[in-house]
Amino acid sequence: MHDPELHRRRPQYSVGCLLLSVTFAALLLAWLGYLFHLRNAWLAEVEMQQKQDKLTVRQVVVDVEAACKKLGHAPKDQEELESVLGKPLPNVHDDGYPTPIHYQRTGETSFILQYELFATDDWIYDSSRPEAGWVQHWY
Repeated sequence: MHDPELHRRRPQYSVGCLLLSVTFAALLLAWLGYLFHLRNAWLAEVEMQQKQDKLTVRQVVVDVEAACKKLGHAPKDQEELESVLGKPLPNVHDDGYPTPIHYQRTGETSFILQYELFATDDWIYDSSRPEAGWVQHWY
């Protein structure tokens, strides 16, 4: 019934089983290293985009104000603004995804620029309060 010899014996593993286990562990470590590399590359890309976006939002204000001076008034809509600029308004990035900047006229010489991040908050530049810069508005 109960064989005491059975509990004293060491389990026997074949060389093939041992090689398979070592190969699996090595492949798993290589895969995890690759995923770590991809994560670091993605984070570096997002960081570069964030730096570029800071420059973009500053430059778009300069460009829109120049268009207002050229026309003598704020463009009536985004289409007119883009026609004066000769290009569409740029995008910023929401964790790597392009997000458009929108223009809206608020008065004869005033306007707002707006973009949305995370579908929960807007960043707004109001030309009637340039000292405030870009202001975050939460929903």
